[in-house]
Order: sequence, then structure tokens, then C-alpha cells
Amino acid sequence: MNELEKSILKTIIYFDIFNHPLSPIEIFQYLIDYKSDFKSIIYILETSENLKRYIEFKNGFYFLRGKKNILEIRNQNRLNSEKKIRLAVKTAQFIRYIPFIKCVCLSGSIPHFNTEKNSDIDFFIVIKIDYLWFSRFFVTIISHILGRRRHGRKIKDRLCLNFYLTDENLNLENLCYEDELWFYFWFTQIFPILGKDEYRNFIKQNQWILKRLPNFIEFNNISDSSIKESGVSQSFKKFFEIVLDNDFGRFLDYILREIQIFKMSFNKKSKRNNGGKEVIVNDRMLKFHETDPRKYYNKIFLERTKFLSKND
Repeated sequence: MNELEKSILKTIIYFDIFNHPLSPIEIFQYLIDYKSDFKSIIYILETSENLKRYIEFKNGFYFLRGKKNILEIRNQNRLNSEKKIRLAVKTAQFIRYIPFIKCVCLSGSIPHFNTEKNSDIDFFIVIKIDYLWFSRFFVTIISHILGRRRHGRKIKDRLCLNFYLTDENLNLENLCYEDELWFYFWFTQIFPILGKDEYRNFIKQNQWILKRLPNFIEFNNISDSSIKESGVSQSFKKFFEIVLDNDFGRFLDYILREIQIFKMSFNKKSKRNNGGKEVIVNDRMLKFHETDPRKYYNKIFLERTKFLSKND
């Protein structure tokens, strides 16, 4: 195999781990470790005898031989995802009133339209510096009042509020483990439903992902799911941001910080204090990934692609 063939097969193998067949444009967008143009990828997909030994094509999607069943899984997961997107947008219409929130994004499997029926809805939120704890407090309160916050055994269709960043701390390269791939793809699983300009700034600050995913482009396939600030929400936010963007507002953020950290201290099983990259709690980032699957998935991927590192 040449390098482009290997990269195409690697990409299909990676998404097969998640039972997700790929369209030609998705193979181009997510191509691993190789910079190519779309026409070259189409040509190789249609003509390569080497690839035909390993992959099949049906209904517009490529997948590993013998895995035709994942076409139906993709169809069902798309319906699941569309439902959860609608729920996320409805909740974001209330969150947009909270001062100092600059961007609300879907993350996880939903932007790939590959989520299971009983899964939750991951939110990734960017907040103005100095007001991380303030805004998080009100996001939690509002989503709980709306009956949308995940807690306890209430998981299905609930918001998993597991990642917050301040707007001057957008480069996340230091969170990536050496030689891992999962975290690179995490960036392709982020879609803004509020604050597209800040999302573009976020992607701009993380151009290092192009080292492994050189063809990555922004999502445009669920653009109808984004919402805009209304005149009322803009006026409401602007008023309170003017009132609170001072020493009093920062003191209020400090008080809410102490309350939330005190509450977190009761979770004795948390990985918060182990110095790892799974759970991070500080004034610039709140990341709650108690179960971090990336090492597991990376191990599977390396095992399944081991044969490609050998000379054909």
C-alpha cells in the first residue's frame, strides 16, 4: 500500500471502533496523518485493489468488510442525535441569557451523528476570564430547573456539563497524551450552537490538531441547529455584564468558586487530585472526565493497524 491508501484504511478502521461507516467527504475530512485533496481520495477509493481487500461500499458509505450491519447502526444513531440536538438547542436558548458566556458547543458523539439512544448530551462552554465559576453556577441552576441536567441515574437526554474554559485559555495541546489520536478527534466532535465567532477563535488557537488531521475543516452539516442571541438576551446579558464586570463581580465569582469547590470535596472518588489530565479544576478550566476512554481506544486502534506499519 502507498501512504494515502494506508491513511484511508486507518481512518476507516478508527471509526469502525465506534461502529461508524464513513462517506467519502468524511474520509477526506478525518484523514489520519496524510494531507490530500478530495479528488485523489475519491480516485483511490474507486480504483485501489489494495483497499478493496479490506473495505466495502454501500449506500454512500465505506466500512470494513463484513461490517455491513453498522449501516443500520449509523441510521439509528443519526435519529438519536437529531433528537438530542433539538433538546440541546432548546436548553441553550435559556443559557444564552447567562452573563459572560461566550460560546456553547455540543461535543462527544452527537456532532458525528453517532450517539446511542440512552446517552447524555455533552456541552463544552467558553466563558469570559474571571467569571468561570459565576457562569458555571448559573448554567447548572438553569439546566437543573429545566430538568435537563445529568445527575445520579438520570442520564438519557440530560446535559453532561463536563468541560468549561475561559476565553484566554483556548489552546488545549497540553491535554493531549503523546501519540494518542482520540483527543485530536475530540476537536472534530465540537459544534457551536451559540457563539460561532468564539468557536472559530477556539479552532484557530488549536491548529496543532492539523498535525494528525491535516484535512480537518469546520462542521457545516448541522448549521441549522445553531441559535443566535436575541435582542432581549443581548440586552439582558449586556446589562448584567456592565453591572458585574468589576471588583464586586469578581468577588461574587470567588464566593461561588468556594461554594462549588466545597461541594466537590465530598466526592472522594474523584480524580481531581491525582495530577492527571482527566479531571482539572482551576480558575481557567473545569474538566470533569472521570472516565477517560482515550487510552483504551488508542490501544485498540494501534492493535488493529499494526499490520500497516509493516512493509507490504
